[in-house]
Amino acid sequence: MTGLTRGRVLLACIDAGGTVPPVLGLAGRLSRRGHDLLVLGDPTVAASAKAAGCSFTPWLTAPNVSSVQEQTALIKDLERGTPLAQFRFARDRIICGPARQFADDVVATVRQHPVDAVLADAVLAGALIGAEATGYPTAALMANVYIRPAPDRPQFGTGWAPARGVFGRGRDKLVAAAMRRLWATGLPAINSARAAYALTPVTDLYELLDRCARVLVMTSPSFDFVPATLPRNVRYVGPQLQDPDWAQTAGWEPDGTGPLVLVAMSSVY
Repeated sequence: MTGLTRGRVLLACIDAGGTVPPVLGLAGRLSRRGHDLLVLGDPTVAASAKAAGCSFTPWLTAPNVSSVQEQTALIKDLERGTPLAQFRFARDRIICGPARQFADDVVATVRQHPVDAVLADAVLAGALIGAEATGYPTAALMANVYIRPAPDRPQFGTGWAPARGVFGRGRDKLVAAAMRRLWATGLPAINSARAAYALTPVTDLYELLDRCARVLVMTSPSFDFVPATLPRNVRYVGPQLQDPDWAQTAGWEPDGTGPLVLVAMSSVY
């Protein structure tokens, strides 16, 4: 937003639980600086978006959840079966399969509400495609550690520490190659969505990030295994630690003065 005294920004996101507070925290900061923020997302995000000072519009044709109950049912469906079945569900129902619908919704929203820039969830391939199709500067938001594979870091999601020795490096290389092959199975849907907007095809899902002006990793480098070499458009911007609107209700604190321990099973409700 450098150079803009009052910019118009579209934030395209999905309700993935723990990703919502940081991205809306960023949107709220931009709103307080005088920018006009429009959030395109699941209806479950509407109240929080408005509490952050943003306007809101729901996804038009893309899959979405309109209640906590629907989100819970979706998570139960995702968790059924083998890890491979769970991967296919995420690929076909969220990340790759509905790419055209997400892209269409971003483009349609921008046509109805002209903007100067787009912020989009980094894992939402269709939103990144739609943002690229609009021609406006786009920042991909990683409300997590850096998720892109790199030779000197473990595969995202494994929970492994950086490899030491030949065996560990071989393990990481093998797992990264396997994951790339799996994600390649989602490329037909991705490139079909890109073709609809006369965009060149990609050979790797992560190439969508290379099309963005910025990739903003919303954590501290000290909290991550930072690759030795990052793409030129990647920036670590630190965590967004504002309390979400639903955490500001008085009276939630337990009695007593002892240490407060948080026990959480997930980042969703």
